[in-house]
Amino acid sequence: MLGLRRALACLALVAFLACTLFAQEKRVRSVTVTGATGEDLVAAERVIRLRAGDVYSQKAVQDDVIALLGLNFVQSAKASESVAAEGVDVVYEISARGRVTAYHFAGNRKFKSKKLLKEGNLEGLKSYDPGRLNDAKELITAKYKKAGYLFVKVDWASQDDGSVLFKIDEGPRLKVTTVNVIGNTAFDDAVLKKQIQTKTRRYLILAYRFDQETAEDDRLRLQEYYRDHGYLDAQCNITLGLTKNGKGIIVDYAVTEGQLYRVRSVTVAGNVALSASQVEAVLKMTKDTAFSASRMSADVRMIRAAYGRKGYIDAEVAATPVFAAGVAEVDVTYRVDEGGPITVGEVDIFGNDKTRDNVIRRELEFYPGQAYDTDKVKESRDNLLRLSWFNKVEITQDQAARGTNPRNATVTVDEMPTGRFVVGIAVNSNAGLMGNLQFEQRNFDYRTPPRSLDDLLQGRAWSGGGQYFTLDAMPGTELSRYRMYYKDPRVADSDYSLGLDLHYWQRQFETYTETRTGGEISVGRKLTKYAFDEVGLTLERVKIGSIDDDAPDDVKDVRGPHQVHELRYTIGHDTRDNYYIPTTGHRLAATVEGSTELIGSDFDFTRWRLEGNWYTTAKRDKLDRPYVVCWRGRLGYMWPESSRDDPIFERYFLGGAYDVRGFEYRGIGPRFGNEPLGGKFTASGGVEYDFPLAGEYFRGAVFYDAGTLLTEAGDLSFGEIRHAVGFGIRFTIPPPFNFPVSLDFGFPVKKKDTDETQVISFTFGRPI
Repeated sequence: MLGLRRALACLALVAFLACTLFAQEKRVRSVTVTGATGEDLVAAERVIRLRAGDVYSQKAVQDDVIALLGLNFVQSAKASESVAAEGVDVVYEISARGRVTAYHFAGNRKFKSKKLLKEGNLEGLKSYDPGRLNDAKELITAKYKKAGYLFVKVDWASQDDGSVLFKIDEGPRLKVTTVNVIGNTAFDDAVLKKQIQTKTRRYLILAYRFDQETAEDDRLRLQEYYRDHGYLDAQCNITLGLTKNGKGIIVDYAVTEGQLYRVRSVTVAGNVALSASQVEAVLKMTKDTAFSASRMSADVRMIRAAYGRKGYIDAEVAATPVFAAGVAEVDVTYRVDEGGPITVGEVDIFGNDKTRDNVIRRELEFYPGQAYDTDKVKESRDNLLRLSWFNKVEITQDQAARGTNPRNATVTVDEMPTGRFVVGIAVNSNAGLMGNLQFEQRNFDYRTPPRSLDDLLQGRAWSGGGQYFTLDAMPGTELSRYRMYYKDPRVADSDYSLGLDLHYWQRQFETYTETRTGGEISVGRKLTKYAFDEVGLTLERVKIGSIDDDAPDDVKDVRGPHQVHELRYTIGHDTRDNYYIPTTGHRLAATVEGSTELIGSDFDFTRWRLEGNWYTTAKRDKLDRPYVVCWRGRLGYMWPESSRDDPIFERYFLGGAYDVRGFEYRGIGPRFGNEPLGGKFTASGGVEYDFPLAGEYFRGAVFYDAGTLLTEAGDLSFGEIRHAVGFGIRFTIPPPFNFPVSLDFGFPVKKKDTDETQVISFTFGRPI
């Protein structure tokens, strides 16, 4: 009974407490927002979370006030409550900022108003917010100063119509008149200025406008240059000055060099497979040389590479510099954890949807069972890239535990289109207008015919075998050419090559027509990785017809058809990084050709040629586009057995788009009236600087060309050499046309009165 009484008492107490709490709980009867209308009212009501019927909470009201203050059009906000028996009425009172009807700019000549609106982050800002407007002022000022307007003034003011006007006094846009390096004793001005991008002239003739960001980058580069050369405490600051007329700016880079830190000693520890002297032989930073952290890191990579060449691909190298007390000297220790020698296991190839495995494997310099030589891995990658079949090549080792032996290698390729089928036109300053029907496949395979028209159009047909094939039909106004050419550079994966050529072309010259029909078979071989030789036999029927009465005797003497058969031997050396668009390396070749009655020719003569192209990448931009310098040269001489054995159609000619620009095709050398006569000796060459303009394939070039053409080599003198300079652009019209376009403007600076000049040299379509 006692337990029952206690239970009833507890229940009564709980009921009393519940009723008391319920009686004290107040509910929200209404929520009202004042001081805002239209879109502002909608935005305010959206952020208020308290609703009629909710339990009233002072914290909830305070949270809503904070949310209202976060709206950009709200200047101030507060809440008031009115308590009644039916509940609590909550009123949020807002003081709204003014509305901006528009933004206007005055005095801006350099930048358009739309650009300044975006630069100031004003797009979408409809409320009058002085803080945001001041931020916009600073952003616009910084934009102008970066562009060289160091004295720009920007102010803003509200207008009676609710708009905001930004008044801009741009001031002079300062051009850089002088760039100085001050305080340098360790390095000459000329050396340091190579690190400076701020110039007094752009593209040689255009004034350079001061750019603060570029100047700051220059300061950091100079500072880093010193530190990379041992001046670890070096500092660089920028000082700006004005010229007397106030229109130019003088940029001084003030250098504080500090002490030169030198390497006092070099120690190698942990090395067994390589002796200390072998390790030290690959170091660039040795005893008594300048110390720098970047050089030390480079030497770590050199040590790893030395071990990698011996198959120690797991070798780890750590460098520890210890700075001596009281003197600018450093002791450097390289500690090596060699791991073990690793051999190559299996070699797997991925990504080659078209290219056959064997075609890729024959370019590899490493094989299963050999030491895993990292240099040979890199060479293999370079071998594949220079074929121009792949966008990217990666060779990686298995991510097995350190010390696992053997280690498998994976070759992953990203194939690019290597074939094209073109129907269109080609225009060439050397050959006029031509139709262009062409099928070309740089990675040809006769065993994979097209399964559809799309295979042909997209270059998937007859591909993957590593051969080259082209079929051309180019009827034209001046030149008509038809050709089929095939070459297998590695017959049955051997070091031997086979080439077959069948051609027909007809050209209308000023006073006669030349027609050639024939073919060539050639066999070559790889002598070393880069050296090659080739033997070829050419059989041609050459017909000279449609001869005008005023044609030179050299033409009339060879009227009619002739058999011209030639044996050719070429030996060369080719290190280009890419066979079609080289950026580094060279190709050198020496060729001897002989025509004789012993092989059925109507003429007896011998010709030799020396040709070379050298490519160097001067630099690469932030998009990794190369700036390429190309040097080229060509020498040729012809020995006829008699005066009748140097027919005009076998002589050398010079001038035009492919040798000395600024002159007409065959525009240099001896002439009879308007007809070029050719010569027995030719020498030509030049240099071209090729650089990116826009995108990947739109490029510009400046060039210097020179050459001479003589009846006899003994007539050679400096006065006989023609010179020309110029500039040009190169680009490719995208698929489905795939037309390469070159346009060059050449200006002769030395010529003969009898030469024919031509400022514009161009090709639209594939060169002939």
